[in-house]
Amino acid sequence: MEQAASRTSVSVPGFARGSRLFPGVYAWATTVASPAFAREASTFSRVAAVAALLALGAGVFWPTRAPRLGRVLGIHAFVGLSLATWASVLHDGVDLAAEPLVAAFGALGWMIYAFGWGELRGPLTVPEDDPHVIPGAPLASRGTLGRRATIAFWLGLAGALSFVVLAFRVTRPTHAILAHAVALAAGLWVLGAATRVALERAPRPSGPSADRIAAGSGTLSALLIALGLGALWLLIGR
Repeated sequence: MEQAASRTSVSVPGFARGSRLFPGVYAWATTVASPAFAREASTFSRVAAVAALLALGAGVFWPTRAPRLGRVLGIHAFVGLSLATWASVLHDGVDLAAEPLVAAFGALGWMIYAFGWGELRGPLTVPEDDPHVIPGAPLASRGTLGRRATIAFWLGLAGALSFVVLAFRVTRPTHAILAHAVALAAGLWVLGAATRVALERAPRPSGPSADRIAAGSGTLSALLIALGLGALWLLIGR
């Protein structure tokens, strides 16, 4: 029973937190905070918007011992407070979608936010008990993320969020639309790159030398091709 209970514990590593936090913050900034902090908006609208952001942060960073409470805060409370903000903003006479394309990018952020909170299986199920499981030797664990891997990921998350902040500094409407599109794409790209760097930094079991060479053959081949093209360009350029 204790072994089964340990398997059902849900851990939220850093890259999973980022995949939930970054799209949620972007969706909140573009669709909730933008109308809530307009001049015509009431104090209740602004308080509800700030409470929604706090609920999202609490749900993402909630201790892993209470994953259900974290999901309640990160999903139900965040979405509910966002709906309350929209209802209050409409009552104040503020347009929810002053910039339709920015609102469309915000809807894309909501979609990615929903995928970040999704799960492939229930938190209380044990995969080994499935009748369709393939028996065999258990796979060796990759280990936990080290300090350098964690720092690399959080630097990537900070860089992804900085793109969103810079996009809101663009004042011209036509340029702001392009800035939000570039910020969202660049932020997701940086977050994905930081995740890959963090996973590469994690300790993993090393197999025979032949297996390691075979695993890196694709990267080595691409590097050799790039070096060959660079040398050819230098020769032709001269």
